[in-house]
Amino acid sequence: MNIIRFPEKDVSTDRTILSSLFLSRFDLYSMNLKDAVQEAKLEWHKNRRWFRSNDTGEGSFIWVCDQLDIDPAVVRDKLGLRVSELADDDE
Repeated sequence: MNIIRFPEKDVSTDRTILSSLFLSRFDLYSMNLKDAVQEAKLEWHKNRRWFRSNDTGEGSFIWVCDQLDIDPAVVRDKLGLRVSELADDDE
């Protein structure tokens, strides 16, 4: 179930994004289960840090939200994140 609605825009598919998606899937299929599980655990932790970060640099959660015209606070609310759980990027 998609809980985030993206603004209606004329978005063309970028070959770089498709290539990245394809290679990611290819690499995952090529792994053995033990390595895939370990990789998934690392990615899970990275993902949680990404959503909690207040960094505004290119590729950050805040930056992506800005590019997609979505409110980061709304996304974080949908994920159940509280202000107290957000990362202090000065650390």
